[in-house]
Amino acid sequence: MIETNRLILRQFKESDLDDMFEYTHQENVGPRAGWQPHKSKEDTLKYLRSIKDNPNNFAIVLKEENKVIGAIDLKDVSDRFSSVSVKPDAKEIGFVLNENYWSKGYVSEALDALLNYAFRTLGISEIVGSHDSKNIGSEKVQEKNGMKQIGTLNDGRVWIDGSASYTILRKITKEEYMDRKV
Repeated sequence: MIETNRLILRQFKESDLDDMFEYTHQENVGPRAGWQPHKSKEDTLKYLRSIKDNPNNFAIVLKEENKVIGAIDLKDVSDRFSSVSVKPDAKEIGFVLNENYWSKGYVSEALDALLNYAFRTLGISEIVGSHDSKNIGSEKVQEKNGMKQIGTLNDGRVWIDGSASYTILRKITKEEYMDRKV
């Protein structure tokens, strides 16, 4: 468990199903993260069961409401990063947030806590992330947390409105993170 001023990051539990379904079925959430909105609680339960025992997949819990408002995780680096140099122990971050809680700084707070955990506790040397070129919210969160653009992929992405987009690749090293925290 990781705690911040307003949040708790912890593993998911099956009792989180209702909160999780609230954001996984939102039309503006899944597509920004690269997946289709869930159509039923059964879809969400299947997904929840597949991630709940992963120690690096965290529910973002808003302390004030004791409510799961999103997710953030560390995972092995995907093939998207094969065109850029990443260290062997690098991990990739991903995050998603219930749209009712957007623009309140929750994901930035969760990402800072996860970076701290990854670098100081797990000893990882760098964290990478990606976002759609039109996902300005994710761009701002990653930039605010010191993640610098390291490349782009003209991968034929299509944004929610049907317009063309591409993927932006970012990273932050342990040294860069520690320098920001001095």
